[in-house]
Amino acid sequence: MNKENRVQIILISILISFLSLIVFLKQIPLKPGTIEYLAWPVGTMNFDFFSFYKSRILILFTAFILPITAINKWGKIEWKNYYLFLLIYILFAMLSSIFSPFPQLAYNGVADRYESLSVLIAYIMLFFVVSISISNEKDLKPILIGVTIVSIGVGLIGIFQYYGYDIFTFDFGRKLILPKNLEHLAKNLRFKFQKYQIYSTLYNPNYVGSFMSLTIFFGIGMYLYHKNIKKIFWYFYTLLMFANLVGCRSRGGFTGFILALFIFSIFYFKFILKNIKQLIVLFLSIILVFYIMNVSDKADKVLIKKYSTYFDNSDIGLRDLYVVGNTAIIRDKDTILKIENIDNKKVVFLDKNNNQIKTEIKNKTIYLLDDDYKKFRFELKKGALNFKYGDTHFEYLLILTDNTFKTIDNHNKIMPILTVPHVKAFEGYEKMGSFRIYNWSRTIPIIKDTIILGYGPDAFSIVFPQKDYFGKLISYGTKGIIVDKPHNMYLQIAVNTGVISLFALLGLFLHFFIKFIKNKNSISNNNFPIFISHFIGLGIIAYLITAIFNDSVVSVAPLFWVLFGSWYGIWESRKNKV
Repeated sequence: MNKENRVQIILISILISFLSLIVFLKQIPLKPGTIEYLAWPVGTMNFDFFSFYKSRILILFTAFILPITAINKWGKIEWKNYYLFLLIYILFAMLSSIFSPFPQLAYNGVADRYESLSVLIAYIMLFFVVSISISNEKDLKPILIGVTIVSIGVGLIGIFQYYGYDIFTFDFGRKLILPKNLEHLAKNLRFKFQKYQIYSTLYNPNYVGSFMSLTIFFGIGMYLYHKNIKKIFWYFYTLLMFANLVGCRSRGGFTGFILALFIFSIFYFKFILKNIKQLIVLFLSIILVFYIMNVSDKADKVLIKKYSTYFDNSDIGLRDLYVVGNTAIIRDKDTILKIENIDNKKVVFLDKNNNQIKTEIKNKTIYLLDDDYKKFRFELKKGALNFKYGDTHFEYLLILTDNTFKTIDNHNKIMPILTVPHVKAFEGYEKMGSFRIYNWSRTIPIIKDTIILGYGPDAFSIVFPQKDYFGKLISYGTKGIIVDKPHNMYLQIAVNTGVISLFALLGLFLHFFIKFIKNKNSISNNNFPIFISHFIGLGIIAYLITAIFNDSVVSVAPLFWVLFGSWYGIWESRKNKV
């Protein structure tokens, strides 16, 4: 290891070896009426276990690593064209923070996430430092040791959770994650995750999917490269990563893995044929692991059902409800119903052609005497109509007031009915992908206002239309849910730091992918860094595919940026040697 690279490489290796494993309670008061509370209106105290300390330790480590790197590499850094993507991203992330309407969120982060501007800059700095510090195998190995340590830790905790032995449900495990003065809370501490579901130390099962999509290909590469006892170790390592990928039930993570595997089979066909026996052994074992976990699943009874329902939608047929003047307009998949409020005393029902619809009242419920509107019915309440639809459990209160219509929120407070911009092409598919289509359909219209600058890091939850009670009811089945993330890293970036910053990162990812494809034939057992870089690259591709369904989060993103930087470091050092 070169002396100029030693210190920062060791520090980054230490950082990634434990950062994702941190789980410790931090209590953050949230005063009602403040931006911090409005962005996370769940309670007046945020009990954070998974994100706050990870973000602060990441920032501190990075702040310590940067001056050391500057001293060691002063005058030795050569300009690379792809640095422009990094500079543009950081510039617009900073500008989005400076001009953010919500500086508290931009600089401190939102509750349960804490992915502030400092954290975003830390990601890019880790990538940059690693990419300029790896020049040979000795530089790379500490990074890979850190990756191995943290992934085994995350994986072991996860697999025990799958079989009902969650370390955080035992007294000693709870005390590990509670401050001394709060250890008395250990007996009553419960996380929201269901039993037998893997969330490990990563805050959410979806993020386990993102994590494992990165590490499983690393394991495959190490298994194929090594021999004898080391091969056996990496064989079981890969199976552990796969078991967690399956057991976390993250269909986004599984999709990323499968599509990256498809890319592997297409572009590395000759390599696969050369190593076919080893790969057959590994993939038959992977199938066996899936079978064992499927038949032993205690949460969904049959695990495979969870993966087969990703595209299930169960559309109830409703599309939109909004108010224009004194008229409430309801759209379903077949027609449009208009309801006029006449001086808060009576209502008139009109069809899509503004013809009045005859009605009858039975058991305090208004029925519409028109075959096109037979699914619509309205339960009479004092000064209100309780809208019900078909044979579903859907209910939505329309309050007659101020010669218009209003509704109530999840706290029974009277609220105006808002016209919520959304992607109409997504109507009827809102429940698909565990409600991701709903999140995307309401997020995409926000982007028209963030072409140059975003609303600021971690501002998503406060600019998302949380008062879209009708949309939430037809999607989630409840008005009370707080949508704090888009379930799409690319939309997250576009909203928070702007479309230009998104294009900058997409430019970097495209640069990587083109370089990855161009060098696909260079895989060789004669050069370990080059060999393993191909599998690190496949993990990066799997992660970026998974990011279509998952968000960036401080529990996983540092590992991604370090591995991403490692990939660039390997190839830049090779180019320099040539």
